[in-house]
Amino acid sequence: MRSNMFMLPIFLVLVALFTFGCAKTHEGDKPLPKGFITDLSELKEDPEGKVALVYVNEDVDFASYDKVWLETITIYVYEGSKLADLSEEKLNNLVAYMKEALARELGKNNQIVDEAGPGVAQLRFALTEVSGTNILLDTVTTVAPPARAFSELKRLVTGKHTAVGQAAFEAEALDSVTGERIAAAMGVRSGGKAVKTDLDEYRDVKAAVDAWAVNVSERFERLKQNNADQS
Repeated sequence: MRSNMFMLPIFLVLVALFTFGCAKTHEGDKPLPKGFITDLSELKEDPEGKVALVYVNEDVDFASYDKVWLETITIYVYEGSKLADLSEEKLNNLVAYMKEALARELGKNNQIVDEAGPGVAQLRFALTEVSGTNILLDTVTTVAPPARAFSELKRLVTGKHTAVGQAAFEAEALDSVTGERIAAAMGVRSGGKAVKTDLDEYRDVKAAVDAWAVNVSERFERLKQNNADQS
């Protein structure tokens, strides 16, 4: 009897390992604007649900762009922001990660350049909120069934699991020559629940950045293709 009781927790942990092996981030509710983008009046709810708010300039021929300038990729530290408490090393590491992720995804179909010019879309992208993962508590609330159930309920109510990391962003794309805004977006994304071997405090933040980078690239290509098909 005792043997069976001892084996049950092990069995549940093994089930968690195989069932929750693939972590996903979750897009949350509309984040509060922090000021990186000064004009949010044109942004509307994202019909795809990949970000909170989005704007696309329908008068723009996106097919005319084949280059991307990652002009401002940063962490926006506004007055009163907890980001001011992060060390310069952590801030620089996150900025470097953002640049790499955006260059990787956008570079699949576009030339990445470092200056304005014809056919160049200028990207401004900033993380406006960053909170790290509580590694120990995240693990416990993933593999322990009662805690996992509570975390799932918490996400349904608040949009965020227990102990996971979270990030928010504001971004806009401009015509690099005229300065005209061609697109903009903002959103907030938090970590999912899975057994993870990565002990990086900002693993969920980086996963959110990866998801946004993929979304930016895919949307840009769809807009270009739609304009090309109409011409």
